[in-house]
Amino acid sequence: AGSLDGDVELKLYCAGVGKLKYDFMKKEVDIFKIKRFLNQMVLVGKGAGLGAGATAITTDPSAVGSGKTSIFDLVGDNASQIDAKAVESALRTNPRILVDDESVELAFKCGRDSFLLTDKRILQIDVQGASGKRIEYFTILWPTVKAFSIESAGNVLDRDAELRIFTNLPDTPRDSPGAGAPRRARTRINIDFRKGRADIYAIQRFFADKVLGTDTVDPSASAVSMAGQVDSGSGNPFSWMGDDSRMVDAEAMDRQYKVNPPILQHCEKVEMAFKGRRDLVLMTSKRL
Repeated sequence: AGSLDGDVELKLYCAGVGKLKYDFMKKEVDIFKIKRFLNQMVLVGKGAGLGAGATAITTDPSAVGSGKTSIFDLVGDNASQIDAKAVESALRTNPRILVDDESVELAFKCGRDSFLLTDKRILQIDVQGASGKRIEYFTILWPTVKAFSIESAGNVLDRDAELRIFTNLPDTPRDSPGAGAPRRARTRINIDFRKGRADIYAIQRFFADKVLGTDTVDPSASAVSMAGQVDSGSGNPFSWMGDDSRMVDAEAMDRQYKVNPPILQHCEKVEMAFKGRRDLVLMTSKRL
């Protein structure tokens, strides 16, 4: 609750029901006891959905900073990577947000707000109001994440890298979401990162492990890899102008995108690959 607020809030997102909201008297109800109870039921209990396991994440040390936010990044809402273990230690004591065996793997901060990736969930911490006393702790379970994308930063005019998360959270539909916006607010979540201050490929690897799993999947017998084929371009100006894709060597793409940039999992294999003017479509044993 904030300085002038008389209540604390609880929001639940339930399959088949939608979003449920409850208000409590802040002096009569300990909201953190409720949160700890829900942590046990949702993150630890019999019905807990943890998603797949994830391999240990090693990040670029140069990407981890102090968490201080410049005015340009504050305006652009660009987060910077911070020490995950320091955040984990803080959230075990004041207030106690994490469950006992939960580990914060990656942590990011923009101004007063934080974005955390743990082994059990995605946790967004939104500090609200002038006093900062009203804080929302929003948990996203890994099984609700159905797709994700990363976008690296561009030139000097493009200061941020981006993460986009697509979920099936049953949020309340909006009457006028606006052009390009999802009808349900929580089904698409965008996070911007300051250029050079977040290891975007470590984020991608962690999401891949949690969403796709770390097991090896047998390749398809129907795939055509075009192994050894030398790509000579479209060979047709109309195809080039229409950005029509052609098949390229899937094995070469598999080798490249396990190293530079490191997009693919080691347990993942590119089975078919297609190239347009500049863009690629890779069909792997786990995803498109």
